[in-house]
Amino acid sequence: MCLGPTNAPARPSTTTSSSHATARRSTTGSLRPVQMKRSRLSVSTASTTSTSWSTNTTTTRDSVSISGRWVDDSAVQSCRKCDRGFTLVNRRHHCRICGNIFCNACSRTRIVFSTGPGESAKRQRVCDPCASHAQSSAVLYDIDDVSEPPIWILLAGFLKNLYELLVSVRIRRLQDAEKIRTEEHHHFDAVDTLWETGMSTDNWTAEPNSFPIDDVVLHSRDSKPVRIYKCEAVIDLAPDELFDLLHGQFESSNTWNVTAAENKVLQQLSDDTDIVHMTSAAALGGMVSSRDFVNTRTWRRKEGGYIIASTNAGKDLVKPAKGVTRGENGVTGFIILPHESSPFKSRFVWVLNCDIKGYFPSSLIRKGSLSEMCCFIRNLRRHLAATIGSDSSTPADAPTTSR
Repeated sequence: MCLGPTNAPARPSTTTSSSHATARRSTTGSLRPVQMKRSRLSVSTASTTSTSWSTNTTTTRDSVSISGRWVDDSAVQSCRKCDRGFTLVNRRHHCRICGNIFCNACSRTRIVFSTGPGESAKRQRVCDPCASHAQSSAVLYDIDDVSEPPIWILLAGFLKNLYELLVSVRIRRLQDAEKIRTEEHHHFDAVDTLWETGMSTDNWTAEPNSFPIDDVVLHSRDSKPVRIYKCEAVIDLAPDELFDLLHGQFESSNTWNVTAAENKVLQQLSDDTDIVHMTSAAALGGMVSSRDFVNTRTWRRKEGGYIIASTNAGKDLVKPAKGVTRGENGVTGFIILPHESSPFKSRFVWVLNCDIKGYFPSSLIRKGSLSEMCCFIRNLRRHLAATIGSDSSTPADAPTTSR
């Protein structure tokens, strides 16, 4: 902020006549925008640092203000702003802009300016009303007298802004790169976790296959916050083709998988990672309403096969639809491995770690999860039998919908 007078009066001497003092006292105390000239005046940036009263007072007081008014100490018995009476503790302080007298609490602000021609700018006390007016006015120069700034000043400002922009862009890129590395590390952890869970044989409890579907083995084990289920089966399709069907043709899988109402790829994050949105159909005859899930999906090759791992991507990426409950997935997904006896078959492992939300008996959740897995295998085999003539090995009397 630039402040400075054009023709500030000289400092009054100690022998100022009473008529002059009376004239100063009769001057109105309202603060008005002051027309300032650039010539010969030293200006600086405004400082609004609040300071407390110091005991290091000088014996010679500057009796000069920008307005030309200087109220005598004896003429005022209370603060002009808060009306607190002056005492030995609550002392008088002159504002160097309007010249009125205020208490310390109402005149804490310091602004850098000069009160007379030829004086260097310095930090001086101003009252709160003058400080507020000066800050809102920004610059109190007469606009007609302000000349165009030199081109080198404009160029320096442009270069400074350009430098700050480049620095901010670089910092943002570094932050984004660090975030991407963190997310990739998290995705790799999900793949490793899925592999360890699917390949482990410890702490699993065998579950009965309630559907007459061959070569399907079901297990479950306790976990937090929900129980984890595992399904193992043999699929009459080579690993590469099965991977393309489950991953590459994800959005059209609801045409043959009746447990899924809709599947969408929301955004491709990298060659092996994307964000998907899945909506399930109602299960158990409508006892469990439709759920939707927003997952981050990552795949990786492993031992001649593939791992497709999914985990919860967040709650706020997609707004839940009316009548659909938002669920959350832990580390869940498929493991596709070559079959030992045939290159045209795959060993298929599905790990289901799904929190459907809501209050349901654990027995109902277990029945629904096992039913969904069996329905998925049955529908997958039927789809392969219809499209490539594969022997689905599914009995004709198997159920067509999840129970």
